[in-house]
Amino acid sequence: MIYEDKVESLLYRELSALEAEGVILKVDKRRMSPCQIIRELCLDEDAQYMRDYCFDENGMAELHFDRIS
Repeated sequence: MIYEDKVESLLYRELSALEAEGVILKVDKRRMSPCQIIRELCLDEDAQYMRDYCFDENGMAELHFDRIS
């Protein structure tokens, strides 16, 4: 996937790499792909999301984006 916006492109690469390592990605408790997450985060420009990193004994297991506004 190619994004014109540099921030979206960097986020896509970051999320794709995490997904390839087996990290589960979620937005507001819903599992999503990197493309779905970018669409969701960009849908409402006024919304703010906080990252929540979840670890287990093997390292990072999940990355959640929780809406805070």
